[in-house]
Amino acid sequence: MSLTKKQILTTTKNTGPIQIRRTAGTVKQHPEYEAMLARWVFYLNSYEGGADYVLNTEYLFTHARETVEDRNYRLRRAVYYNYCRSIVDVYVSHLYRKEIIRESHDAGYDEFLRNIDLRGSSIDSFMAGFVAPMALVFGTVYVLVDVPVINEELGSSYDEAQRGFRPYANMVLPMDVVDWDLDRFGQFNWVKIRETVPQQVSPLAAREKKRLQYRIWTRHAWYLVNEDREFLNPHGAQGEPHPAGVVPVVVVRNEHSLSRELAGVSALADIAPCCQKIYNLASLLDEFLYKQCFSFLAWPGDVNTEELGASNVATYDPATKALPAYISPPTDPAAFIESQIDKNIEEIYRHARLRYEGTHPRVAQSGFAKAIDFHDTDNALARKARNFEQAERGIAELYFRWCARRNDAQITYPREFSVRALNDEIEEAIRVISLALSPALNTCLATRLAKRLLPNLPVEKRREIEREIEAGASRKQETQDVS
Repeated sequence: MSLTKKQILTTTKNTGPIQIRRTAGTVKQHPEYEAMLARWVFYLNSYEGGADYVLNTEYLFTHARETVEDRNYRLRRAVYYNYCRSIVDVYVSHLYRKEIIRESHDAGYDEFLRNIDLRGSSIDSFMAGFVAPMALVFGTVYVLVDVPVINEELGSSYDEAQRGFRPYANMVLPMDVVDWDLDRFGQFNWVKIRETVPQQVSPLAAREKKRLQYRIWTRHAWYLVNEDREFLNPHGAQGEPHPAGVVPVVVVRNEHSLSRELAGVSALADIAPCCQKIYNLASLLDEFLYKQCFSFLAWPGDVNTEELGASNVATYDPATKALPAYISPPTDPAAFIESQIDKNIEEIYRHARLRYEGTHPRVAQSGFAKAIDFHDTDNALARKARNFEQAERGIAELYFRWCARRNDAQITYPREFSVRALNDEIEEAIRVISLALSPALNTCLATRLAKRLLPNLPVEKRREIEREIEAGASRKQETQDVS
């Protein structure tokens, strides 16, 4: 399959060397990527807040009565109230508050989970600290499962372990996945990922300008191309084969979109615009306070502005016989703006399916209404949990494909997120165990119960408990057989 400039398209069977057709233009990008890029930047700035948000002048709208100078002063005073980060953090906190059950008899996979990115991050840190928050922010992120490049032959599994030659995971933001092709089942035929060329800079040397390169993954090989259309991988157009048999990239979505091929629905899709509206309303309120919050003096006749100042006095016809007086500006506009800010905050929490306790007195909810509120929130969390569980299963599958071993990993995310749900689960497990329906069932339930009650136990201690549970079940079974 021929390629445009700096683009690689390949057949799924990798039947031969790829070709590059040199044409004028820039790096080809997927139409969906081009359509979503500005939104992704907006969502990221809305989540991170701070200077990146305030310094982007497009986020603050100009009103009809301000000059360029007034707008510049308003920009300098602008403050962004970051509800987006709070909402995302609340979701992630609830999703990963309970233990995620990950079971496998493969010791290598356990090591993979303890240091999934070869930077010391456990699977919980990787998912809760990076992948889940960014999936909520962008709607979609990607996890690439790769192996380190080692420029020497490794003769045994021991050599591989000593040199750290094992799969690792790396999160890829959607801004870096610039082009792709899917088959009719929604699986990658190929994907093109933008990378920054790594630099090793001497302490005394000047840094070079950042350069980009593009790594293309197919189902059987990978390629590396620079911005000058030159292959950087050792075997050039022939590619570097890999054993995964699939494109080793997992798509992690917050929620699926019915109108887009790959991009998911961001948790901030409706919340970030509300935050921008609050940002603008708060700036207008600030402008009102700066210009009109101070009373000014009304004085009959002309005044010496050098003594009183033109900004704090107004004159009127002395024939009116009115006495000098201080006049306060109306507060109705400020109160109206504040009410609009409060309404938008409520709207943010409604979109997030979370309760908002505002400054105004609220009507007390019945127990049924509270149950409906929590049910809505719980369903939203459960949908996200299913998507992240599916992503983790995809990561596990790629790990075992790279290692050419059978995938025996079992991964289960919780589906209930209330304290009552955990208590009900414990009571139900104890009740079933007391029925003594099956020794194997009792062992499984007791093991699962131990994990739920003590989720933060070290691996060695957890395995010791599991062995004791199995040994206790065996002794009980032997006693029953004798009797």
